[in-house]
Amino acid sequence: MEIQQTTNYELFENITGNRLLSKSKIEKIINDVTQGFNMLPFCPIIVSEKDGLYCIIDGQHRYEISKQTGNPVYFVVCNTLTLKQIAQLNSRGEKWKPNDFLNCYIKLGITDYEKIIEIMNKHKIAIKLSIDLLMYNNPKVKSTETFQSGGFECKYFEETDALLTLSDELFGQYRFSKDRNLIGAVQELQKKGLCSFEKLKSKISQAPMLMDRQASVKLYMYNIEKVYNHKNQTREVIM
Repeated sequence: MEIQQTTNYELFENITGNRLLSKSKIEKIINDVTQGFNMLPFCPIIVSEKDGLYCIIDGQHRYEISKQTGNPVYFVVCNTLTLKQIAQLNSRGEKWKPNDFLNCYIKLGITDYEKIIEIMNKHKIAIKLSIDLLMYNNPKVKSTETFQSGGFECKYFEETDALLTLSDELFGQYRFSKDRNLIGAVQELQKKGLCSFEKLKSKISQAPMLMDRQASVKLYMYNIEKVYNHKNQTREVIM
């Protein structure tokens, strides 16, 4: 099919059943386009022709981005393809997984991404948690978008390695030892400086059954404090 282009944006209309437009997605791609990363000519939208107008079957975001940036709309006409078939096609598509992005940027020579593999292999933790700790030193911050765009920077390798080593020493026996909330709780206790981790390790060995999986950092901290005070006559506050 021939790829056509036009700047007559009035020739296009959305059809019932299209996905709702994502404002954040549009803003991100507009930023890419204005910064020189313009893939619009290589990703034409798919339309059907009806009564002199082009009904957008697939690519309403690309159309809106073209319109807002003053770029031509690149399109192909396909009167036989239905919206249902487009939805079916999209459902069959396989999105890139985090490991795909990781391997891609390592092959491109971005050495910061190699640190992710180093931490993952050493501590056997998930890729997303590795990224969040290495870039922000915070297991509660999500850095997916920066990672996927090639902007990941390894800023906290030593801190991450030390935190994970401590967490492994304390809770390595548990199935939930790699839970980001548990690791976040250990980090918070480090910051507060009230917990003797050697004492905590001893308490865990005395009453391992008191530790259990929790749903948040705060709940893990309550759980850890309970273990820390096991058989204490006077409660010690560590959080």
